[in-house]
Amino acid sequence: VTAFGSDVQVVASQTAICAGEHVTLYANETGWTGNVAYTWENGSHASSIDVTPMVTTTYAVTSTVTSTSGTCQRVDNITVVVTPLPDTVHLNAITPTTICQNGQVTIHADGNAAGYIWYQNGVEIPGENQADLTVNFPDYGTYNFAAKAINVEGCVSKVASEPLTVTVTKAPTTVTITGNNVICENDSTVLTAHSDVTGTFTWNDGTTGATKTVTAGIYNVTMTTAEGCSMTSDNFTVTAFGSDVQVVASQTAIC
Repeated sequence: VTAFGSDVQVVASQTAICAGEHVTLYANETGWTGNVAYTWENGSHASSIDVTPMVTTTYAVTSTVTSTSGTCQRVDNITVVVTPLPDTVHLNAITPTTICQNGQVTIHADGNAAGYIWYQNGVEIPGENQADLTVNFPDYGTYNFAAKAINVEGCVSKVASEPLTVTVTKAPTTVTITGNNVICENDSTVLTAHSDVTGTFTWNDGTTGATKTVTAGIYNVTMTTAEGCSMTSDNFTVTAFGSDVQVVASQTAIC
């Protein structure tokens, strides 16, 4: 009595995946003598199949060998363990999202994920994987942030969070005062404030306006934009010199 054939074996490119990932299953055999045919549960007769399971799934294949001596069948299966993807995260701003240039914002991603992938304007931010993201903004403009969650198995949420928008308004970068810094005693002069942005000039005595008539003293001015961004100039000192002229006489009563 002669035996022919051997058990079929199913192997997979991966046996533990995240939901939606691709796996190739292969039916392998050794020692067959004769024609070999495979039948997978999905009806395929190929020696390998591609699958994309969304839940843990067991796949079986039947191998049939036919020779002059007869027909034999063997069955093998393999289980692909599927880890669900993390839920889509939601972002919350811990600090205000409308800020002045050179400010910073902290954003929190909810959930209990093992890690996160952060995006700024659609581009992944390297090195940022914590639930809280703090960003400094040296330039003004509009910035959109989003995040995906990562679970302990390394699976990433399919869809990124809804974007959170940060608006950074232009802040003053220069505020200066021009005018005469030396005047005669008891005289006055006009000082003029300058800035690279528009807004309101407020002098250190509380008055407002781009120009101010002053006497001797120390002055500075603050530029405040409509969005509340501000910068204060250096002090500008106006110095008075001289004194009132005085006439004296050798005598004030004579013949």
